[in-house]
Amino acid sequence: MLNRVVKDKDVIGLAWGTTLGNMVSRLSDITPKNVECVPLVGGPGEMNVEFHVNAIVYKLTEIFAGKSYFIDAVAVYRSSETTQEILNASFMKKILELWQNLTIAIVGIGSQTSSSNMVWSGILGESDRNLLEEHKVVGDICSRFYTLSGELIESDLSERTVSIEIEKLKNLNYSIGVAYSKDKVDSIIGAMKGKFINVLVTDEKTALEIVEAMDTPEIESGRQ
Repeated sequence: MLNRVVKDKDVIGLAWGTTLGNMVSRLSDITPKNVECVPLVGGPGEMNVEFHVNAIVYKLTEIFAGKSYFIDAVAVYRSSETTQEILNASFMKKILELWQNLTIAIVGIGSQTSSSNMVWSGILGESDRNLLEEHKVVGDICSRFYTLSGELIESDLSERTVSIEIEKLKNLNYSIGVAYSKDKVDSIIGAMKGKFINVLVTDEKTALEIVEAMDTPEIESGRQ
């Protein structure tokens, strides 16, 4: 699929996580392209280096023989003032420019119940976790959280996050979500309902679970 959709001069944005890290490590027979690859979110903190966003960006850039950029920031800070300082820093200027010129996004889809998202235990405080529970959040993309109906949660947490505004993903020709497992069915459905992704890469079992879940009254009505 990447050989088919990626063109010269594309700006490809990536997120972090085990699924994306494993996917990039397994790519083969990719045609070199004159592309730029950029992180869409700050680093997740405590995580194996191979699943860090900068490592994933570097690997994909090597595969395409393109040009990579790295982000020197974590995903979430303790205060919105610190986050704003980071966004205003000179080292973020090129990253923000590339976010504006993004043509393709390849993102993982986080679930609040998945083991891969346990890294948040070291980043989010108790009040943040309570906020997510209160709003019945089912998942996140680029550390931006949303509900089953695809409603994006705007809060103090949003203002403390170094990440692309995922509303921008709606305007891309290809916003590719890569996710699988039963635990992520609601997260995937929420991402599709919010139109944060327009392509889904998953396995057959998860696809069947999604089709089955979409037929339930709870999903059809968007009830949380």
